[in-house]
Amino acid sequence: MTSRPNSSGRPVADAILQRRSIRRYLPGEVETEALFRITSAGLAAPAPHHSRPWRFAIITSEAVRTTLAESMAAEWREELVREGASTSRISDLTEKSVRRITEAPAIVVGCIDTAEIRARNDNDLDQQEWTMAHFSLGAAMQNLMLTAAEEGFGTCWIASPLYCPQVVREVLELPGTWLPQALLTIGIPDPEYVPPTREAADTGGFVLFR
Repeated sequence: MTSRPNSSGRPVADAILQRRSIRRYLPGEVETEALFRITSAGLAAPAPHHSRPWRFAIITSEAVRTTLAESMAAEWREELVREGASTSRISDLTEKSVRRITEAPAIVVGCIDTAEIRARNDNDLDQQEWTMAHFSLGAAMQNLMLTAAEEGFGTCWIASPLYCPQVVREVLELPGTWLPQALLTIGIPDPEYVPPTREAADTGGFVLFR
């Protein structure tokens, strides 16, 4: 089992700054208990109408990760062909995408449970219900990433499931009401991988009313 730094008791502010998009991990499994702790943090996210509109699929199987990655890449490959991308660019993009998923020790797929979306029988209101569900899933996924960072794990948000939810649902044999939206890779960060420099916060994006 690969060791990791003991980060117990770190304040939330440190976890926020420590969270980076990690695209390379050390080999070794992520303990099931740690994956449960990380994913359970998502259940504390705010949600509309006291609901829980999100579901999570945890995958540690290399075979399943490979099938999922290659299936999503095949869908993306067809889209890139339609867009007129060159053969070399298609190969570069899809192969990189597959590696990022297959080389991660574990992944978590975040889904919206459509059964939890309140039907309002009004197009505008129905759209707002969906918007709230997406916001809530984003908050849940952020909880996962911050908890992982606090425990010394790296994560990377991958948006691929958003573009091919049916492919993800079929590969993972998820319930029909689960709509895959995002994927997190999880593992011990490779110390040789250096994320891009994070720019300082631009206070021009803040508005203060007194």
